[in-house]
Amino acid sequence: MRIVNHVLGALAKTNSVLWRHRINFIPLNVALAILLAALGIASLESTVDALRNAEAPSKVSLEQIRANAINQNYVSVSGVSVPEAVYEYGNKGSDGKLTSVDRSWYPLVDAENQRVLLVQHVGPVGGGDAIVRNVEGMLRDLDTSLATKLAAERYEIDGFPVERRYMLVEGERPGSPWLYGIATAAIGGVLACGTIVTVKRNTIFQASGHQVSSFPDADLAEPARVSVTGDLALDEKTVRSFVEMPAMLVLKDGAPVIASNIDASRRFMGFTTTKRSGIWVIAIAAGTVSEGEFGHVFYGLTRRNAFRFSYTDSLDRKKRRAIIASDDPAMLDRAVAMLRPNPSAIAG
Repeated sequence: MRIVNHVLGALAKTNSVLWRHRINFIPLNVALAILLAALGIASLESTVDALRNAEAPSKVSLEQIRANAINQNYVSVSGVSVPEAVYEYGNKGSDGKLTSVDRSWYPLVDAENQRVLLVQHVGPVGGGDAIVRNVEGMLRDLDTSLATKLAAERYEIDGFPVERRYMLVEGERPGSPWLYGIATAAIGGVLACGTIVTVKRNTIFQASGHQVSSFPDADLAEPARVSVTGDLALDEKTVRSFVEMPAMLVLKDGAPVIASNIDASRRFMGFTTTKRSGIWVIAIAAGTVSEGEFGHVFYGLTRRNAFRFSYTDSLDRKKRRAIIASDDPAMLDRAVAMLRPNPSAIAG
């Protein structure tokens, strides 16, 4: 469980950092999640594709492809190969002409049934004489742009009807189901952990069951240096959640106050659009700390001694939860003593 929490803690800090940076007003963590989801779907489709295809291509005719009488996408198709590109995609110059060819399509003709299957080729087609040969590759859905051009020509080439559903990607073969399966599982795991971290608001806490044995005799009027995770207020109208922020815990008129100097201002292109810099606080109503438990908080690569508790906010009277943490167990014990001066009530 500790290893899992370390992973979640690392993702929590990454998620928190990425949330503060945006591209076209979209937070980077959201953009990354969308990208991972797209990669996961593509990887899953490749896994399914690899599982449903044998290692050897299935020999099929153009007529079987037309009738969709195929049991896999990895095929070997026999026909008259005409090495002349009927369509080409690539980079264009200022005059609109192609300067380089990325993909091209040439016809594979079933002379007996007078049908054409377009074969996708990497780069330009070399040319030469038409010959009867077997072409191996993966049957894929017809390229959208190519389908649009074919539709304008009534799906015909030199009077021969063209296969409307499939094209043959020459030389492509199914990948390893193990490789794609591992990639899919890894991406799915990252997305699942990211979802957990987001739901937990980047707060990863593991209870330890430890209870403070005794409270130090130090003067509780002395501030305790801790880090704080919870809802902090800049003023009566501005409340935000923060994770593992350096803070000071003090007693003010007998009530605990956790204060942190935070700059949460929003900026765009170097300009401050919303100024939210200053002392953010958790003002705890005296005697309202309850449900306290010791444990550890995980954030980034760190694991710190922590104490999680519920309290009533003296500003809006709402019940909230917060975590204080420290690398020094004695400092944490003293901070807990300031939260709950009555030792017997800690576990309450």
